[in-house]
Amino acid sequence: MTNVTLQPAGVKSQKHFEKSILNPIPLERIRNYLDENEYLKFLDKSTTSYPTWGLQKGKDNGNVKRWHSIQEGDLVLFTGTFKKNQGRCYCLGRIFHKKHSINLARDLGRDIWTNVGPP
Repeated sequence: MTNVTLQPAGVKSQKHFEKSILNPIPLERIRNYLDENEYLKFLDKSTTSYPTWGLQKGKDNGNVKRWHSIQEGDLVLFTGTFKKNQGRCYCLGRIFHKKHSINLARDLGRDIWTNVGPP
């Protein structure tokens, strides 16, 4: 069953949205963070760049349940909390791959979890 996840994107995430959703990340930059099977899965697609998004744990670990419920093939609907898109849905995507990688987050300049496991 395909689920729909609402992803609020506030002022702090606007730059991340522009840098990694509107301007997808090249596979060559992601490659070092994938195992062999994951990499082959990416190679099977006809694209060389991928919109990339991450979750923070959120207040009181509120996104932990969301993280565990997200499955490949699910839809994600970005909702606006920054001024330009306040109260609107402005982007729809499909989850192609789910990965927890502190090193990839660091490479992409993202805030990272303070512990090792997924959110």
